[in-house]
Amino acid sequence: MKGEIRHIGLVFKDISEKVEHFKDIFGLSEMNTLDVKTRKNIYKEKIDPIKERLAFATIGEMQIEIMQKLEGKAVYDDFLEKNPNGGIHHLGLYVEDIEEAIKELESKGIKQLFNGIVAGLKIAYFDTVDTLGYVLEVMQVKVKKT
Repeated sequence: MKGEIRHIGLVFKDISEKVEHFKDIFGLSEMNTLDVKTRKNIYKEKIDPIKERLAFATIGEMQIEIMQKLEGKAVYDDFLEKNPNGGIHHLGLYVEDIEEAIKELESKGIKQLFNGIVAGLKIAYFDTVDTLGYVLEVMQVKVKKT
């Protein structure tokens, strides 16, 4: 599958302090923060909506996303149960055709955990924790060639 890893997703129970730490450590003047609702959230074979608070920053060519679940049940619950202090949840692979990427990952027997449109981007999470050590997110993004 062709794509570029340009995204790191971190999950915490409360992101307000974490955002301030990121700004201080990385010398960021701000991080864009927004609340979003995702309707198609696959969690333990059920599809339920979730509401999240997200904060974004770009450092070099890497997008940093800090997430806090506000409502609903999601894959983040399992992660925070195993990692109560939070931390790196997923790496994001920018792809030009998300449907093709989903088919390819599913053809390899990799289970889809979540998909939908978040902050205007089509995304899908895949359970690669046992094989890669983190969740893999594919994101449909047109990447500018540098």
